[in-house]
Amino acid sequence: MDTNLIEAKKALEKAEAKFKSGDALGAIQLALKAKRLFPNLHGLAAHLESYRIHSAFDPKFPNRTDWYAILNVKRSLGLETIRKRFKELRALTHPDKNSSSAAEGAFKLVYRAWETIYKELGNSSNGNNNDEEEEEEEPTSSAAPEKTKCPDCGRQCVYIDSLGTVFECKHCKLIAMRSGREEILMVIRDGFARIDVNGELNTNINVHGGDTTVNGVKGVHIYGGESILITRCKGVELKGGNSIHMSNCTQININGSGNISYE
Repeated sequence: MDTNLIEAKKALEKAEAKFKSGDALGAIQLALKAKRLFPNLHGLAAHLESYRIHSAFDPKFPNRTDWYAILNVKRSLGLETIRKRFKELRALTHPDKNSSSAAEGAFKLVYRAWETIYKELGNSSNGNNNDEEEEEEEPTSSAAPEKTKCPDCGRQCVYIDSLGTVFECKHCKLIAMRSGREEILMVIRDGFARIDVNGELNTNINVHGGDTTVNGVKGVHIYGGESILITRCKGVELKGGNSIHMSNCTQININGSGNISYE
């Protein structure tokens, strides 16, 4: 069996464990690693999208939820375009077709997002809300992938999934995922992970291991790992890890980490 396939399956298994522990972003990180190793791994796209949906929802503050971020669409899009995205996500996260432990919750969030957005935008002239009675549609990858810029080198690269969330830069040899209408960007290159957040979101990112950079996050919890760089973050809690460097961070609580430097 292909070594990359074996390692990709292991990474996806670890992603499931991460999600079950409550670390959706950690699950995304490992799922992206699996995609980097073996892009066509069966069920990977469904797992990855389910983790992304959960990462856009904070059960502690449900009233603050951006339902457009759950569907990963911009507010400027029309109702019919959003309806199409809803159908794609509905099919991708359906528990009967998606074996991830994140599927059921993601499926419910997708419906909740659509219902909320429909009430906000929909009226009788937009069509009836009868999607539940229609036959489910599978996402299709036949359309030309949308292009985007590499966050590192600035060169043009293309999305490699049908939903326009995961993209790869051939020049930098990285794979990345946008979540929450491009507010969260996770980059994976050779096992190294970087998480960038535009603006101070109540993201509450948990880092349990691996070389990781976290930038612009409100709520960072470090439990383990080596060579961790934390920049422009607010509310940093260090409970483990080693070789940690922080720059322009506030509200820092240290309880057990080693070899910490500041700037």
